[in-house]
Amino acid sequence: MNIKNVLGLPVLSLNKNWQAYDDRKNVRRAFEDMTSGIDLPAFYGMDIELHPDGTLIYANPCDMDDWEQLAVRPGDDFIFTGRRNIRAPRVIISRNYDKTSVKPIKLTYSAIKKRDKQQCQYCRQFFPLEELNVDHVTPRHHGGVDSWDNLVCSCIPCNSKKGHKLNEEIGYVPLNSPKQPLPLPETFISNAKHPSWIPFMVAAK
Repeated sequence: MNIKNVLGLPVLSLNKNWQAYDDRKNVRRAFEDMTSGIDLPAFYGMDIELHPDGTLIYANPCDMDDWEQLAVRPGDDFIFTGRRNIRAPRVIISRNYDKTSVKPIKLTYSAIKKRDKQQCQYCRQFFPLEELNVDHVTPRHHGGVDSWDNLVCSCIPCNSKKGHKLNEEIGYVPLNSPKQPLPLPETFISNAKHPSWIPFMVAAK
């Protein structure tokens, strides 16, 4: 691969909390970010080593001086500067940026089952999705509404037994206090364009 092609390869950006938030930069921009800044660079390159199965061995942030000293390993992308080969960064990490925009998870029956890990909140047993219902903790018959804190995962028998009754009438107590899940990153990145990206990507669907 020639230098022009290498400089156009995609790079994953992490915030300073090691959370992926952008996959739109390329190697050329990554090098610029690793050398820009008033006192310190805006970004560090991530020196990453993976096990053969893709799990992370280590990930070390490197400034440009240290980056230039890294060995180019078999399989690494690199550029030739006229004096030496320099490894191309495929993941960079911000020195200052710590924000990740988020979006709330939409309230659906599927989301309730996923939040409760397909476990009936009354009998505590796990079930296939097709054997699960969603129960109103306070039934609609008694003024209950569709909300994160009033809906729980319930198996069909438990749900049928409850009917329109209040939990206290039949001794039901949810295993977990129902609540809204934490929001997902707005910039959720699902497509790893390089193996070194995978350890930093949120597994969510």
